[in-house]
Amino acid sequence: MTTPAITAQVEDYLVSRRAMGYDLQGEGYQLRAFARFAGKQGDAETLTLELLLRWSARPSLRSHD
Repeated sequence: MTTPAITAQVEDYLVSRRAMGYDLQGEGYQLRAFARFAGKQGDAETLTLELLLRWSARPSLRSHD
């Protein structure tokens, strides 16, 4: 899965879930933030656990605890 594919899948997911009546404001923001992060990673050719862990360990996420 390439980064544009991740972005497209995020958008498809949000459209589908919103069509079912879900608001997903915060979730949509976070999913798009992840897609942007993945786009900035040189080795982000596929969705991996390592990529997700790197994203979740960002200082900007920890500072909101």
